Amino acid sequence: MQPASICLVAELPPPAGGMAVQAELLTRLLRKAGHTVVNVPTNPLAADSPWRRWPLLRGLVNFILFLVALPRACSKADIVHVFSHSYLSFFLFSLPPILWARLLHKPVILHYHGGAADSFLKHWGIFARPFMKMAQRVIVPSGFLREAFARHGIDAFEIPNVLAAE
Repeated sequence: MQPASICLVAELPPPAGGMAVQAELLTRLLRKAGHTVVNVPTNPLAADSPWRRWPLLRGLVNFILFLVALPRACSKADIVHVFSHSYLSFFLFSLPPILWARLLHKPVILHYHGGAADSFLKHWGIFARPFMKMAQRVIVPSGFLREAFARHGIDAFEIPNVLAAE
């Protein structure tokens, strides 16, 4: 198999745990396997940035920096891999890369984490489902999430979280 170039969208560098840690581990493993990975952080502001002092402004600056980095990274990739949450985070940080990938005819992997999937899809599914279905694959880390997506008409593949074997 030929090495792929992957645009990986996630909250990077990671905070103390969760989905960002999984994104960082996946990045390392893909690079170790010979793939090119370009990370597009959804939180690109530097930790010591003065913008971080103002929560609303911090969010706006992060979002703008994310949107600016996204088109170039997507255009250079063979695959767009998006780590996704529910609610506003889905619409702000998952929807743009899905749309860019579709525009550029790139396959999308939507890697969903978060126990609020059932509630999110129940309340916002009419808006989110069409975009989720644009992904070539929706992957989730548990049977609980796979079943939640199935209840809302989305086939999701269960792939457990990556463990650091170092």
